[in-house]
Amino acid sequence: MEKSAIIQPNCAVYEFIDSNQSWMEELKDVYHYFILEDAFLIGPIIFTKEPYGIGEEKITVYLPLNDEIEPIESLNLKFEPLFTVIPTLSEKCFEEEEFEIIYEAIRLVCKENNLKLTDQPFYHTMADYMGGYVFEVHGQIDVSEL
Repeated sequence: MEKSAIIQPNCAVYEFIDSNQSWMEELKDVYHYFILEDAFLIGPIIFTKEPYGIGEEKITVYLPLNDEIEPIESLNLKFEPLFTVIPTLSEKCFEEEEFEIIYEAIRLVCKENNLKLTDQPFYHTMADYMGGYVFEVHGQIDVSEL
């Protein structure tokens, strides 16, 4: 477990509802859209997953790009000039199935060290790694009481 932060400029922000656990395919579609538009990623894909209705999740994706973009309302695409999540505790993994274990580990470290997490969902970064992906799960620390 590490003390960490997420700081990325020029983020395209995209939200969608996933009802059939196909969020990874949706991420790939958004990523390919930007390649076709001559924009490219300059950092890892960042995303959150939150419960939304019965059997659904709201996925918010932050894509750090090489340049600013104009929001595209028809695609539910927004722009954030500088995306920051500071400070965090983070842990790496290689499988989505490990997320819940890491969430609990972050909560435990916070409890043992008298830290409190914000009310925000856990943030995840995702980058290509040897034919698959490496994820880093971040829990944002609430500094208002420190």
